[in-house]
Amino acid sequence: MYNQLRTHFGEVGKWKSLDNAYVNFTHFAPIRSGPDGFAFTKDGFFAGWQRHVAYFLDKDFHSFNLAIPMAFRFHNTCDDTIDPDCVSYIVISIKNHEGTELISERFLPRECVEGVLSDGKPFQKDVNVALNLNKFKFINPDGIPGPVDISDDAWVQTGPEKPFIAFAMSLGDTERQADLFIGEESVTPFIGIV
Repeated sequence: MYNQLRTHFGEVGKWKSLDNAYVNFTHFAPIRSGPDGFAFTKDGFFAGWQRHVAYFLDKDFHSFNLAIPMAFRFHNTCDDTIDPDCVSYIVISIKNHEGTELISERFLPRECVEGVLSDGKPFQKDVNVALNLNKFKFINPDGIPGPVDISDDAWVQTGPEKPFIAFAMSLGDTERQADLFIGEESVTPFIGIV
């Protein structure tokens, strides 16, 4: 699987910015707030990065189980330090069901990754691996209304130089020996999904 990851990330130019990315955690801490809470703002992720903590999300948190603060070190600044504007995140969804959960496909469909419908077809009900990224305020700050006490500029702004990463993992039974990693296809540019 390591070779599949290396090939996927090595051949796609948008992942080059990860050469300047750093994770910095020694433990997980439970986070009880929802996806529109302070913990998921750039100051919240920065505080987690400074405290060496990754997030273990509440059991009622939709789609994700873990969130890991990630910082980008930009060498074009004078002091080369990390601040809240340098942070992004890795979110991970872990499923533990029997079967393939659609992971036998070469790519996860756009509906599963972004949570949108394509070609007017209804969302597949039998898909357990659905990230639905566009429904979260911290991932889609311009598209989701949020709490009035958190300003719109408080959210992490991702892009080509500072992407985020989203993983969906299945711990279900599989007899496959190859194609254990599948990457994104046809998702919104720079949304940063794996």
